[in-house]
Amino acid sequence: MGYTVRRLGYMFLNFIYVEGSATDAPWVEIFWRSFVDFLYVESTARSRPKHSIKTRMYLHRLVYMLLTALMCILIYGGAYWLYQQNLTNPKTIENYFKTYLMAYDYNRYVGESRYNAIQSAVFHTQVEAAPTTGYAASVPVLMYHRITAEGNDKYNVTPAAFKAQMFALKKAGYSTVSAEDYGDFIQGTKKLPAKSVLITFDDGTKDSYYGADPVLKALGFRATNFIITRYSIEDPAGSHYYLSAIELKAMERSGHWDLEVHTRDGHSYYQTGANGQQGEYYPNKLYLSTKHRMETDAEYAARVYNDMRTAKQEMQNFTHKPENLFAFPFSDMGENNSSNYSAAPTVLTKDVQKLFKNAMMLYYPGRDQSQGYYNSKQPLTYRIQLELGKWMDGQGLVNFIQNGTAKPLPYTDDLQTNHGWQAAWGDSSVHNGTLTINGTKGSTGAGIILDGASGWSNYTLSARATLQQGTSYGIIARMQGDAYRTGCYFGKGYVSIRRNEGASMKTIAEQDTGLTILGQTHQVGVRVVGSQIACLLDGQTILQTTDKTMPATGSIGFSVWSANKPSLLNLTDVKVAKEK
Repeated sequence: MGYTVRRLGYMFLNFIYVEGSATDAPWVEIFWRSFVDFLYVESTARSRPKHSIKTRMYLHRLVYMLLTALMCILIYGGAYWLYQQNLTNPKTIENYFKTYLMAYDYNRYVGESRYNAIQSAVFHTQVEAAPTTGYAASVPVLMYHRITAEGNDKYNVTPAAFKAQMFALKKAGYSTVSAEDYGDFIQGTKKLPAKSVLITFDDGTKDSYYGADPVLKALGFRATNFIITRYSIEDPAGSHYYLSAIELKAMERSGHWDLEVHTRDGHSYYQTGANGQQGEYYPNKLYLSTKHRMETDAEYAARVYNDMRTAKQEMQNFTHKPENLFAFPFSDMGENNSSNYSAAPTVLTKDVQKLFKNAMMLYYPGRDQSQGYYNSKQPLTYRIQLELGKWMDGQGLVNFIQNGTAKPLPYTDDLQTNHGWQAAWGDSSVHNGTLTINGTKGSTGAGIILDGASGWSNYTLSARATLQQGTSYGIIARMQGDAYRTGCYFGKGYVSIRRNEGASMKTIAEQDTGLTILGQTHQVGVRVVGSQIACLLDGQTILQTTDKTMPATGSIGFSVWSANKPSLLNLTDVKVAKEK
């Protein structure tokens, strides 16, 4: 019997060492060997001379004391471990086991045998991504709200869809970064590995944590949750919808969640007019019903700044760490004609620059760049909202991110598939070496920009352009969303240089050419170097000027226009040369 006990003990010891769970704890070996030896002595005592009654009494007492101490250690240690893991919550207990199932599913997803998949899931849990080298020039930011079986819509993603997206990212070699690292990346104080991604959730709902946590933990991913402090921190018990302060602490302890600032009071609608109109908190001046008037400029500025500052302070008091990022509620600063105060975007941008490393807005294809750029120092970057359904497929998401990754100069597009061209208005297609942009029933014109080119500075964009229908077309440079775009515009008998002023375009230089463009193919181009911009036609520079308002970097694009019917422009041989 003693031999059997001893062998079983050493078998268990060998097991835990083989599996690597105790390689960093030699005290386990000391304790276990001592305990097994003790049992061996006890179990073989019958075959030896009898001890005195007194000796055996002390021996029994020692056994009871050891067993009692061991039980106390197990009880209190287990309770503390449960507290650390938040396993007093039934949903967390369920997620604890789901983690291993997710790890198993991922290992099967990448092609491991069933046996190896089980071994990896149980004993290693976190899985490895494909190897990557180098540093990132841009980092995408993914935006979610809730992971729930209710379905895929504007604010929900199903667990199956989220799992597919995360699995595809891991398999493609992507790794996640913290909120602090992302803020430092934008400010140019920290480089991040190639294929980095920031995963974010808005509002701090229970479904964001419990729905995503098993996948994140199994894959070794981390995510950032933007918290409404009024609902999660000021109300320690939380609610059936928002995470409680206890749950937030468990998220922090897990090591794969960051908590950042969403707002305090700004996630509701308020009265914005004398007739009871309702509007969002940040983009609008509020109606002061007790004073029967609208807020003044100063009152508006004080209110929105104090809300940001208060929410930041509450989060810092809670986490005892600096808060790096801010996500605008409803992703709205008032730039989408949703505001009764035209200065709101300017005021809010200045506020986030004072308080945070970066602020988050919603990415609109064809208007913004889908990723944040290293050392851009831009106060705002844009997030890809996964609930919208366009990129629900995991591989589709990977393809979209890869197409939006910062592109190097010089650049040539074979136009066999779409490498990041996004329609701003109208319609577009890429097929057999041709980029086509065309108006639709709702818009006679069309415009398109290249995602992943926001960091380009001095360059010449050229293409062969054939106007099939319409009156003019443009070749755009240094585009920075709605804030700025300039370019060369080619029409019947003229070439002009224009830049936007708000929603309208202003001509800053023009040249008569006697040019015929309808039905004709021309080699056209635009060159930007410093504050100089020049228009190229059939190999010649025909117009140039200086525009000191032009930003130092910006993306490229094309547009086409027709006065009364849908337009159509075909482009081939698209190239971008780097200029000194």
